[in-house]
Amino acid sequence: MDVYFEKIAGIAEPKELQQERAAAQPERDSAPVAAASTQALDPNGFPLTPMSDQDELWFIQAANMHRPLSRAAGLARSSGMLMIVSAVFSVLAGGLGLAGGDTVGGGVTMGIGLVLFILGMSERNGGTELAALNLDAPKRLALNQVALLLLIAGGCFMGIQDAGAAGAVSIDTAGLPPDMANKMAAEMESLAPLLIYGVYGVMMAISIVVQGGMALYYMSRRKVVAAFHDELPPWVTDVVSTLQRH
Repeated sequence: MDVYFEKIAGIAEPKELQQERAAAQPERDSAPVAAASTQALDPNGFPLTPMSDQDELWFIQAANMHRPLSRAAGLARSSGMLMIVSAVFSVLAGGLGLAGGDTVGGGVTMGIGLVLFILGMSERNGGTELAALNLDAPKRLALNQVALLLLIAGGCFMGIQDAGAAGAVSIDTAGLPPDMANKMAAEMESLAPLLIYGVYGVMMAISIVVQGGMALYYMSRRKVVAAFHDELPPWVTDVVSTLQRH
């Protein structure tokens, strides 16, 4: 959306070039501005900009300040869409589990999918609010990432519980000598918990780094939003907010 601010501010092309180009255009009798006016006109005879030089400077500053917010908002929208897609697959998997008779597992999977869908929608809406300079948006997005981290942690804990309830991993030892079969079974029995804890531990570690990092990143954007409200006139902030919401 920053391109709109640049167009409004007239910084897509230096003002001197705009004036030179306008001066080279033939005069039009139907122009809405009097011919005696010394104001620079566009090819259609309209003023190049109704704003003063100071107004243009405000919008140039707004465009520059809004770029980090645009990046954060884009990240939030993409992250939210990924959550929504994952939620759809989770609900489908839960439905298949219910259809197959796994009432508990299917129901839990569907519940996780619904929560993930809510978080995804909240993430996307939070991105829009961040781009629209809502001071509460950074905190909302950070809390959304914390909630996602807790959801992933709960899923990992349930996975560990289910693996423990399933018992030791069985292997096919047919045709092996009894002593070798017993040795392999003992090794698998000792390695299985390590593999399970290792897989879910890595998932948790990745989630802590990713979700925790994103939460901190979103919170760091609040100072940019606050600077927008502190350093720019309210009418400039209102224009930016309106553009982002529409």
